[in-house]
Amino acid sequence: MTDKVTGKIVNGEKEFYESLLLNLAGGEWFSNSQVRDVAEISEISAKRYLQNLTEKGLLVVQEERKSRKYKLVD
Repeated sequence: MTDKVTGKIVNGEKEFYESLLLNLAGGEWFSNSQVRDVAEISEISAKRYLQNLTEKGLLVVQEERKSRKYKLVD
């Protein structure tokens, strides 16, 4: 699946997505804050990557009152 997926994303997104696969895979929902800790990137970069990967169908988003949660697509 990773080869198919990496064809859809650019270099920075690829590294970010692979970091998510290594650290946050497992069917759990995760927040922007957790992503920033894992990927060691700024809030703005995390938000941009999460939005782009969601638009490309690689992440699912669940909106809550004040935050969003994300999950990797199986």
